[in-house]
Amino acid sequence: MNQILKALWLDELQKGQVIKIDLGIIEIDALYDGKLVSLNLLGLDIKVGLAEDKSLATIYIGDSKIEINCSESGTIDEEKPEK
Repeated sequence: MNQILKALWLDELQKGQVIKIDLGIIEIDALYDGKLVSLNLLGLDIKVGLAEDKSLATIYIGDSKIEINCSESGTIDEEKPEK
């Protein structure tokens, strides 16, 4: 997910561009339509987009919608291990 968000955050994508994402076991293609990156992972339709201020990622999985805060670098903050 962070690969997609980083590309959106850096404004590296152009409408109609296909992104190759390596998941280790498989490689999938994602398509950027100008607002959302769309992909199909094992039959699940997934779409990812960033808010205009780039502080919030919106992820659609099928009919569900998840909104997650992004870090200043445009990625989803990962939980830090407790000390």
